[in-house]
Amino acid sequence: MDKLIVFAFLVLATTLEATGDAIIRMGLGPQALPARLGFFAVGGALLFGYGVSLNLAPIEFHRVVGMYIATLSGRS
Repeated sequence: MDKLIVFAFLVLATTLEATGDAIIRMGLGPQALPARLGFFAVGGALLFGYGVSLNLAPIEFHRVVGMYIATLSGRS
């Protein structure tokens, strides 16, 4: 059961990071300033959630970050 919880934290962290990064990139586009600020705010909140989810995982931080990096190394 503990492995499933850790896996859920990793899936959540990966989802938040990828989505937050994509929304930040949308804010770098040619939109009007209010839209850009909105994209940056939402993207920043998602990236904040990514950091929090890694820190709240029920194992030591160095282990969860190691597993997170290992899961991302297969991405091309």
